Amino acid sequence: MSQMVTELKIVGSDSNIFDTELEYVIPLYQRAYAWEDKQLTQLVEDINDVAENANYYIGALIVSKQGNKYEVVDGQQRLTSLYLLLNCLGMDVKKTLTFACRDRSNYSLRNITELLGDERDKFEAERLESGIVRGIHILRELLNKDNFDRALFIEKMKRVIVYRIEVPENTDLNRYFEIMNTRGEQLEQHDILKATLMSYLQDRHEAAVFAEIWDACSDMTGYVQMHFVSKNNVVRKNIFGDEWNKMPSGRWVDYKNGVVGATFEGTGHKISDIIDINFLIDEDDGYLDDDARVRFESVIEFPYFLLHTLKVFIGSNNVAHENPEGQIIQELLDDKKLIDSFSRVMEHGVMNGQRIAENKAQFARDFIVCLLRTRFLFDKYIVKREYVNENADGEWSLKSLSVSGQKSKKKPYYRNSKFTKAESMKLFL
Repeated sequence: MSQMVTELKIVGSDSNIFDTELEYVIPLYQRAYAWEDKQLTQLVEDINDVAENANYYIGALIVSKQGNKYEVVDGQQRLTSLYLLLNCLGMDVKKTLTFACRDRSNYSLRNITELLGDERDKFEAERLESGIVRGIHILRELLNKDNFDRALFIEKMKRVIVYRIEVPENTDLNRYFEIMNTRGEQLEQHDILKATLMSYLQDRHEAAVFAEIWDACSDMTGYVQMHFVSKNNVVRKNIFGDEWNKMPSGRWVDYKNGVVGATFEGTGHKISDIIDINFLIDEDDGYLDDDARVRFESVIEFPYFLLHTLKVFIGSNNVAHENPEGQIIQELLDDKKLIDSFSRVMEHGVMNGQRIAENKAQFARDFIVCLLRTRFLFDKYIVKREYVNENADGEWSLKSLSVSGQKSKKKPYYRNSKFTKAESMKLFL
């Protein structure tokens, strides 16, 4: 077998896949851990079904070796799930899995032994990554079923194999993502686009700011303000003002100073509540004036919103094709051509007399600012599907966000939007 491909057993006679001198790092452009009941149940069932004297190939782990670390290019959801599974089985697992610039994820992994033990109540929920905590809870339920044979399960794990495949040095990872996407595998086009744009930002702090804004905008449910969660709502205040409804700044420097500088937190639940078998995730976005709980769904999915925002960016910045007769973007929006559309703008676009291709880092900064501002206006002026309390039917509405309370005690409320004549005229000019 090639030196670039290594056959790894999940569990050996006296070791496991994480017994390595090289650290596995989940890069910032990857999505946060998100496996839930369906995927984790399938993982456990697949291992449990391994036949006697047979090996089971669980898939490939694609990595890029960076010094003394493996940057995980593909397979991070499976790798993280295996890390949680081995810990839930009580095995001795080296702490060789980390997330780049995700403090809550790293904090959760570092303290996983305590989370599984009697000391779990001492942790504050805002310091933990909810996806990882949820994964632990699901796996513990599966492993604690009355008919579950742990000893036999561990024996079967010794016959489970993953291939770690190193991409060649100097591989264009963005191109690799694109090829992987066309094969219908994990990453979607907007994930690839995110990685591509972030690759132009060499400063890690700038990349973290970009990722935070992108992730908030990519969640098309509710209002974008509510996707910035931090201690005492500092980040939300920095971006949207005290009342959370001011138009975001058009200056990149304001985000560099105001987004990542604060401590992000979770939903505020205690760990003792989260691991309870009856715990349900609160999916409400806020309240109506009568204190009825409400949540919202968008009329558009994120890939289409990106294409709309690209048109907004082109129009507001007078971006033109370098060839006077060339078309900078197609009239019809096609989410299957998301990457092609952005590539055309970045390779052939001219803005303020300069080719975008000559400074793609600035394009990334300008676009992410445009994305947030466009999303803010979208939420304010485009109808959403509104669901009140337990109503499953929903109705179309156009609401404005307002708040009550102080600092961390602020609560979001939604009221029917009202427009002045002057404001209405602006929308159509």
